[in-house]
Amino acid sequence: MIPESEHSRWYKGQRYELLGWAPYIRLDGSDTWLATWMSVCPVCGRGFLTTTSASPSRFQPNRRCREHHQPGHPVRWRAKTEEEGR
Repeated sequence: MIPESEHSRWYKGQRYELLGWAPYIRLDGSDTWLATWMSVCPVCGRGFLTTTSASPSRFQPNRRCREHHQPGHPVRWRAKTEEEGR
């Protein structure tokens, strides 16, 4: 059974949209589910995908796209351009 979930979540001021669920088999052979989320990289502004476990208490997704991934460094939001609106 696919876990019930919200369609979007916020994590440290960053919004994540749920795209779907996929079954996953852990190394110990037990079954679980992984969630696929879409968000916007605070460095370049492009959308990216990330996966998390189905456990709502462990929602700690990647904050940046693969190009700008920096584990252990806090996210500093880029200034919006005039096109994006201030």
